[in-house]
Order: sequence, then C-alpha cells, then structure tokens
Amino acid sequence: MRLSSPDHADFRQLAQWLHAADALVEHHSDGEMLSGSSTHDLPLIQRVLDAHPAQTLQPGAVQALAVALGRALLHAHDCCDWVIVEGARHRGFALRRAGTLLWVSPHGSLHAHLQAHAKADAAQVLAQMAQRLNPPALAASMPGVPSALAASSTRH
Repeated sequence: MRLSSPDHADFRQLAQWLHAADALVEHHSDGEMLSGSSTHDLPLIQRVLDAHPAQTLQPGAVQALAVALGRALLHAHDCCDWVIVEGARHRGFALRRAGTLLWVSPHGSLHAHLQAHAKADAAQVLAQMAQRLNPPALAASMPGVPSALAASSTRH
C-alpha cells in the first residue's frame, strides 16, 4: 500500500461525490443539505440509510455517503487529511491521521458495515472510523456520536 496526496482531479471527484450525497440527502430530508458537521450530517445521512435496505444501495450512493461521512470526521477533528491509498489493483480515498500511517477508508468502512448489518447506523460507522484513526481518544471525543458507540471496540 502506498499513501499519496490527492491531486486536483481527485479533489474534483470528492466534490462530485459530495454533490451526489447532497442530492440523496435533499431527496430524503425535505431539501436539507449536508454541511460537513457530524452533528448536523449524521441524522441526514441516517435518513438516507433508513430509506434503503443496506444491500440495495447503489455503489455510487454508497461512495457518496461514505465521502460525506469522511468529511464529517475530517471537520470534527483538524488532525486528519484526505489521502489516496494505492494498492496493486485498487486506488481510493482514505482519511489519514496527520503525521502517522494510521488511515481509514470511509468507503470500505461503510461498505463493510452495510454487508454486516441489516440496518445501517451512520453514527456507528463514524465512531468505528474514528477508532481506526486514534483508538479510543478520537472516537470518544466525536461530537454527535453516542458515547456507547464511541467506546465500542468493533472494527470494520
């Protein structure tokens, strides 16, 4: 695995996915839009997840919602940044704890959660991502994430 900084095309792709997430949220939330704040965005993302059985979400919708969850985590803590993770056959976005090699894929986290649970829980996915970046201190300090979830040791 190799970590690198996103280029301009990567940031354009992030913006497109955030736009797609906004469209999904707007459709399910009476016109509300995402802001980047975990306390504001988690309930909106949860409404979208509640409206669709976990295995029926289209891949593009999963990617869009994952990027929105990643942005919420990024905005909650200034200690993370977007990176590109490149493997032999895959290239994707991740959040990295600055100055470390700790990283988490929002898409991988959401995808794994959707495969493992009949009912998706956006707050649990966010708490699990936070734990991956800094267990348990970062997860425990997440605004909008119930403390029981923040203390959970479940990893995806």
